[in-house]
Amino acid sequence: MNGTEAVNIRQMTISEIKKLIEQTPTEDYPALVKTLYADPRTGVQKAALALNKKYDAIIMENRRIEAIKNIEEGYRRKGYKLIAGCDEAGRGPLCGPVVAAVVILPEDSAIMGVKDSKKLPESKREELYKIITSQALGWAAGVVGSDTIDKINILNATKLAVKRALAKLPLTPDIILTDALIINHPIEQKAFIRGDMNLYSIAAASIIAKVTRDRMMYEYDKIYPEYNFASNKGYGTYEHIKAISEYGPTAIHRRTFLTPENLRIPQRIIGNIYEDKACAMLVNANHKIIMRNYRGGGGEIDIISEDEDQIVFTEVKQRANDTFGTAESYVDEKKKNRIRSAASAFIAQKGMISQVRFDIIAFDAKGDNNYTVRHIKNAF
Repeated sequence: MNGTEAVNIRQMTISEIKKLIEQTPTEDYPALVKTLYADPRTGVQKAALALNKKYDAIIMENRRIEAIKNIEEGYRRKGYKLIAGCDEAGRGPLCGPVVAAVVILPEDSAIMGVKDSKKLPESKREELYKIITSQALGWAAGVVGSDTIDKINILNATKLAVKRALAKLPLTPDIILTDALIINHPIEQKAFIRGDMNLYSIAAASIIAKVTRDRMMYEYDKIYPEYNFASNKGYGTYEHIKAISEYGPTAIHRRTFLTPENLRIPQRIIGNIYEDKACAMLVNANHKIIMRNYRGGGGEIDIISEDEDQIVFTEVKQRANDTFGTAESYVDEKKKNRIRSAASAFIAQKGMISQVRFDIIAFDAKGDNNYTVRHIKNAF
């Protein structure tokens, strides 16, 4: 262990050991872990365990990066030197542009963490964006706005965005590797299903495209704050659809995307909203919420709470009107039996010995803030 052979770990404080770990090169981790494990102090043992896990994670990540570079290495062996990865962001949103990115990375590039942008948190995407763009031999992003998307459709707009990115690229690639997309262009192309998950350069391009588009949506959020584009990025979330209903479409909305099907709020989202309301009711009634959406025993329970000495299993139902019966009437015997089965599984799993109760919270709802509610205790 080059940097730590002469260091007597047992004479160091935990704080000093943490600083030593921070200064130790990755290749020296195994030797340092061995030295730390020899120290009997609990704090040092924990530091050794954490460092060992970190080293294992680095090894696994190195292997993952090697694996997703395999296809590109194959093309290099065939004589392709400048290999460009290409991907897009923004085909599905109701508004804003579609953005395509093209990136050419050096042969020896191995940026830890590069993967499909959808699998990364925003902070990590921003971090990787800076590294990718600083290491790239060349990169560019092409943008096509909502007006053009409406005129030529989203597929053709995506292809146009790729062409615009290629036109801005400072180098001419020998081949373009894409995520399941081929465009009319003289440069050789190869499309891969799930390319952003399985190929290194395409994953890198997906990060550039996503960050570029998200930054644009942040700027649109300043112009149209009612739609909260900073959060939903133009996708059809509940709050976004509600804003369109209340304020109408903006200049950046894709008119061809504003179909009844796209503007219909999924029942799953509506159900979550009313489950939130039911939870708030229970908390106000001094319940302690234990769990939501428990699945087990072949059934599901919306809310599990504790009310004094009872465990309460609550089913939440919502209906827009009572034409076909009240909300609670939809909890039939088959549904009740599944709830009972799930409750038994939960009690067995947790090893609880408590009195139990089955409640129903029923909403007659005509809108977010226009509803009546009934809390039916001991419903079955």
